[in-house]
Amino acid sequence: MELLDTITVQQPNKTAEIQLFRGDLSAIPGEHEVDLLIVSAFPDDYTPNPGSVIGSLYEKGLSVAELAANKRTDLRKQLNCWLSQPLNETEQNLMHFRQLICFEPHSNTTDAIEAVGNIFRCLNYFALDTSYNVIAMPVVASGNQKIAFRKMMPALIKAAIFWLDQGLPLDCIKIAIIKEEDIVEAKDIFDEEKKIYESMNQPAIVAAAAATEALDEIVKNVFAAPAPQAPGAAPAPAPAAPVQAQANGSLDMFISYAHVQTQQVQHFVDYLRTKNPVMNVFYDRTSIPSGGLWLKQISDAIGKADRILIFLSPDYSHSPVCWDEFQCAKIREYNTGKSLIQTIYLMTDNDMPPMMTLNSWIDCREGDLNKLSTACDQLLYITGT
Repeated sequence: MELLDTITVQQPNKTAEIQLFRGDLSAIPGEHEVDLLIVSAFPDDYTPNPGSVIGSLYEKGLSVAELAANKRTDLRKQLNCWLSQPLNETEQNLMHFRQLICFEPHSNTTDAIEAVGNIFRCLNYFALDTSYNVIAMPVVASGNQKIAFRKMMPALIKAAIFWLDQGLPLDCIKIAIIKEEDIVEAKDIFDEEKKIYESMNQPAIVAAAAATEALDEIVKNVFAAPAPQAPGAAPAPAPAAPVQAQANGSLDMFISYAHVQTQQVQHFVDYLRTKNPVMNVFYDRTSIPSGGLWLKQISDAIGKADRILIFLSPDYSHSPVCWDEFQCAKIREYNTGKSLIQTIYLMTDNDMPPMMTLNSWIDCREGDLNKLSTACDQLLYITGT
């Protein structure tokens, strides 16, 4: 594999890199060994097509179909992906990666934004495990799945920059290009995204203007704006009063929930405000204008919150927007070393992802309003507010 270019992203306590390679990910050399290899496939179809990464792995003796038969973690219902069991020692020594993530977008997916969003939601889920530091991937879904390379490549780099900048605990993301006809275009796209990101680090005199433009360019069209409400869903609440930052710029609480559960969350917030009228609570993402920077603004709000309250339900675990909020919160917990998340189990979710069960939760199923009031009292007692 030949290293073509590198983007260095400054994180709170270290730097991380996005590297562009010319090369075959089924033949990773020892000096570029990685923890996770990401591949893509049609749903439940691991046919080793010639020219695909899955096909090349098969030719070298590794069957993705066999890995799929014994998945370690299956998140296909929520994020269209799964994690394999660790390869055996012989396979690791041959392939120079330890585990495989297979991304399986719906067969009719042609939207680079949707595809990249789910790739990084999946990657974020596993990256908080400190044993995963180095990731490798092709420009996934741009081969047999026919998402245009010129759309997928910049979306992939923008998303990598955004999440590393947020503090996603990875050392390196390696993106490999195998087709010679894609190399020139890949280098041009990579160089352009590198210039945009580096403009954020200009001297202070010009940084303010450049940073706003650069951040918008990085996030714009990578993450979809909040999805329209489902038919028949209750209207999203308008905050009782505009959210105002405290003197120190902090929020008492950030509330993350699926808008299908607006009625129950509104009851909780109303009760909370009767108990503590001055409590500064962010709970309505619809108050943020749609557009490229909405996720950045959500991440900033989560970064200012003393506590992050998450209402769990099947609608929550199947919502891309909710996943982004949840993962911003988990990254902040990881980087601060503080326990910030409290979960309320609002509706029974038989397929709840394991990561969401790790936090201490208060049982308010099935949207029981009396239990929600009691939960509010309990949280106020715990936090001393």
